[in-house]
Amino acid sequence: MKRASFLARLVALGLAAGHPSAPASPAPCAAAHCWRRLASRLPVRRLPLNPQQLTGEWHMAETESDLSGNTLYFFADGRFAASEWADILPETLTDLGHWRIEENVVFVSPDPRVTWTTQRDRRFLLLALPGVGGPARLLGLDDSLQFLEEKGFTLDWLRFLAYQRARSWPAGQASAEWQRVMRAWRPSFFRS
Repeated sequence: MKRASFLARLVALGLAAGHPSAPASPAPCAAAHCWRRLASRLPVRRLPLNPQQLTGEWHMAETESDLSGNTLYFFADGRFAASEWADILPETLTDLGHWRIEENVVFVSPDPRVTWTTQRDRRFLLLALPGVGGPARLLGLDDSLQFLEEKGFTLDWLRFLAYQRARSWPAGQASAEWQRVMRAWRPSFFRS
């Protein structure tokens, strides 16, 4: 699958800001049920999750280009941030809050300062794709799984929707990395 800009992904998902066809999120499936739906249609393995595997910077690797990107940041102290950037948009945090792992599922919850609708996944599974080696992927169980079902459960769509860990940082650098990420905090961007 060719790489696409993040804006193209937003349009494909119908999630562009104010887009009239933005899907209403259905009631979330239980994580075990979500996993069964996914595993019954694609040859993926669910990987065990621990904080060391999660901590770091995750990119939507298949949508990443020189013109746009989407990143999740997970910090060892339980903080997370999500950002978007493009050639005409500086990196901007679209979500901010805390994460936790329960029953091998990553849950993210927004900070009270996030007063806008983020329309993003709030639960993630860590997956291994078919074949030996290759990076683990984080797949959202809310909007991303629903979209994957609508598009027919192909590995190309899974690669397109899932995040891949780009890097981690030593514990001593986490504070500096958080400060760098927070420079992209622009809540005024979301106010009308």
